[in-house]
Amino acid sequence: MSLMACSDDEEENVVSTISYKLPEGCDWKDVPLKEKTLYRIDSMEEFESLNLTDCDGIDIDFEKYTLLYHRFATGAVEAITTKLYRTEESPNQYYLKTIIYKYKGNKPVPAIMHIQHVALIVNKLDRDASVELSVVEK
Repeated sequence: MSLMACSDDEEENVVSTISYKLPEGCDWKDVPLKEKTLYRIDSMEEFESLNLTDCDGIDIDFEKYTLLYHRFATGAVEAITTKLYRTEESPNQYYLKTIIYKYKGNKPVPAIMHIQHVALIVNKLDRDASVELSVVEK
């Protein structure tokens, strides 16, 4: 696994990430985690302790990478974008911004809530690095 810039932005403070997908046949579990709370996962032990999936074969090299995970409930959406930014004030402070673009089409959609999972892999963050989460609905 290698990180390539996946952002269209040329902003200096956007950090390269890749979206993490579980292996085929695996699903995220609906475990009792706080919504709109960011979970920074730096080891397989931390990943397993959150009980996010009962799938074997998680292929994240935690020696090289950090997994940033959060989830939220939403109705119909057109798109979800997530970007990681490094703050200008401190190179060890980051914020993860998720924008939820709600469905604005003309066709009616069922009022069903869905759990959305956001999992991003970034180059290993320093132990003292902090990451804040911002979730915006538009």
